[in-house]
Amino acid sequence: MAPVESRGPCYIGLPMPTLRSVPALASACATAACCVAGPLAAQGRIFPDAPRFELPWASPRTWGFAGRYLHVSTADDRFGPGTEAEVVEGENFPVYAFRRGPLPITLGFGAAVVAHYRMDDPKTSQISDDWLVGINGQFTLSPRWTLVGEALHESSHLGDEYAQVFAADSALEHRIDWTRMTLNAWGFYSTGPWRLAAGLHYAYTDELHLPKGGVSVGADYKGPMFGFLGQRSQLVGGVFVDGAAETEWRLGKSARFGISFPDAGQGWRRLSLSVIGYDGPSTQRQFYTQQTAYVGMELRFDL
Repeated sequence: MAPVESRGPCYIGLPMPTLRSVPALASACATAACCVAGPLAAQGRIFPDAPRFELPWASPRTWGFAGRYLHVSTADDRFGPGTEAEVVEGENFPVYAFRRGPLPITLGFGAAVVAHYRMDDPKTSQISDDWLVGINGQFTLSPRWTLVGEALHESSHLGDEYAQVFAADSALEHRIDWTRMTLNAWGFYSTGPWRLAAGLHYAYTDELHLPKGGVSVGADYKGPMFGFLGQRSQLVGGVFVDGAAETEWRLGKSARFGISFPDAGQGWRRLSLSVIGYDGPSTQRQFYTQQTAYVGMELRFDL
């Protein structure tokens, strides 16, 4: 019998207040499922040992666990320029393999919450939090080509502390209802250390009744392995550009460069430390009409 991989003990650290919503429960389920995916991966089609759906590396949105410390030069919220933190808690993983082997076809599930905090505010006020829950089908056509179809639910919430700080501004008393379902199609082409990506996006349902289309392109780089601090390491980087009709096709431009420490097995479980930068429409959905720009550091875990 083939040895069964064990991921060791797991701890789910979602604070209880976040369990008030369905997306929070989905995020908790995603975290719990990650803990059992390893042992089940070797047993069959459920939680298969197969590559998971990864957004372009420089995308501001990510499926993973990440902490970002940002210096904001162009602010999208009322705090203005300063320092902010962004915390991402979530994961995306395959749950069923329709076809196994070197060219798998898989059904995946992902859930994440993205929270923004003001670091130079005395209360470290929470500005907003965005929730993502989605399912995806990943089709590996060849060693070079992969296609992904995704249905993604999004919602966004204004932070209570932010609303209290700026309560005098009546415009901030009402949360923007960013409830929407988007349909996303991605194509990925890999050659050597490079992975090229292109995406098409359509808002199938949208409570704000905004224009519906969007496009994305990106390029990822993963360098050769080398030893660093006694660990397998590689340099990683990427650029990403996207535009959407709801922001009048103003382009969001982001870049990432850093070092990554992949595991010795599948390779998609990794710890990464990167320098990141972004300039474009706000990545906080509560402020989608505003512009922002920042540079910062990101510590990221892909499980």
